[in-house]
Amino acid sequence: MLMPADSRGRAKSREIETPDERRKRLVKNRLQRERYGVAHRRRRQEWVRRIERGETPICPRCLEPIGADQHWDLGHHDVYPDIEQPEHRLCNRGAPNRCIHRGRGEREGGTDECG
Repeated sequence: MLMPADSRGRAKSREIETPDERRKRLVKNRLQRERYGVAHRRRRQEWVRRIERGETPICPRCLEPIGADQHWDLGHHDVYPDIEQPEHRLCNRGAPNRCIHRGRGEREGGTDECG
């Protein structure tokens, strides 16, 4: 049987996905839903209201204040992902590129945290 192809003539990945790859994809999707679900969106809305009222949180990555006119994300702590704090959008989305683990979670400088 011929499989549907994409624009380059390759078989679509969903069509030839192995059972192990499918399991990994579904687990990743579940974790994504858990981490960024309704509770996360509610906490973000709480921070939106606090910032609009004039509160100025400090970004835990760059230690600079987050102004009401700046773009920000509700980021997760690198070691304890249940802790969510406002972070500058660039600080939050660039964190994986700056976080280089060595050995048992240590990075240059001897700390066990990233960011």
